[in-house]
Amino acid sequence: MDERGAEARRNLAGRSLDPAARRAGVRAPATRGAGARGPALPTSAGRGKGAATSAATVKERSTRTSRRQPATRSGPSEGELAAHHFVKACAEVINGYRPAAHLRSLAQPREAAHLISQALIAAQQVAVTRREVQQLPRNQVPSPVLATRTSICEPRIGVVEAAAVLVAPERAWALVFRLEKPHNRWLATVLRLL
Repeated sequence: MDERGAEARRNLAGRSLDPAARRAGVRAPATRGAGARGPALPTSAGRGKGAATSAATVKERSTRTSRRQPATRSGPSEGELAAHHFVKACAEVINGYRPAAHLRSLAQPREAAHLISQALIAAQQVAVTRREVQQLPRNQVPSPVLATRTSICEPRIGVVEAAAVLVAPERAWALVFRLEKPHNRWLATVLRLL
């Protein structure tokens, strides 16, 4: 224990302050004189070596307590997992590994037809662009499109908006979508390939 800490403890001894007030550097009312009223004064307002030392000690204590981090979550949220699952399914549709109709089970019923048509348009856009750039024969399969990064935002509980980067050797695309959880399943409502 250093000398400043011991002196600060002596200065604070006998004062009836709760720990939060001590960390904030507030003086106890008893140190201002009998019958004093009004707000308590910070310790830095006092005079003498003891007041300056206590202010430094309070600063050290507050620095020490501010380093404490709140408990962090151990893994991705339920919405993040649903978004990654949806991106994987869309990449499989775009690569031709999965029929676009498989996205129906991942879409809101009222939006399913529109979502499937957007997935088909995205697959056609990617195929045409890749054929033009690579100039591969129709029967040769190009390298697959990979989802490399997904940025996820949860604007409110039960809603996830995300953008995924789809990468091929010759080009990159952005796949943006929105998932909602009306009951207990995450379902897509919007899908666009940019």
